[in-house]
Amino acid sequence: MSQGLPHFTHLIGLHALRAAATRHSRTVDTKDVQKAFTDAVNQSDQTVASAYASAIHSAQPGAKYPQVLLAAAVAAYTSGDGFGYFQPSHLVDPMTTILARPEEIAGFNQHLSQFVEARRGAVLERAGGPRAYRFRFAQPLLPPYIIMRSITDGIVTTEVVNGMLEDG
Repeated sequence: MSQGLPHFTHLIGLHALRAAATRHSRTVDTKDVQKAFTDAVNQSDQTVASAYASAIHSAQPGAKYPQVLLAAAVAAYTSGDGFGYFQPSHLVDPMTTILARPEEIAGFNQHLSQFVEARRGAVLERAGGPRAYRFRFAQPLLPPYIIMRSITDGIVTTEVVNGMLEDG
């Protein structure tokens, strides 16, 4: 879940152990890790939390910004690109899983373009040309934060995230 970043690895480990200790247990279980996600999200860097909030903010009810950003985080992890780049096509399967209905690129492509803009926090960087754009996160701490935040906010379960990460 921490995608190898020491910051989140340490936070998740620390809070999972604390949760287990609170239960007077010598074993960390799934509930302890779930609690650790919440605590790690709450203690995350303000820059990361602020960027996420700017990216997903919408006055329209039912806007898909959180789901598209989650799918992008999954795509960044599963794309296999050493520099973290992913293509819009890499979001189709995660979006279908997250929304529990078939989704096509046209349903979220505009969101990706908006995530590059300053008004959405410029959470993504774009490379390439039209019909060949590739994206990556501007801050390496964002993908794991987005995944943990999505679990904490109830957008997806840990099991669904694990399934998406393993399928990639």
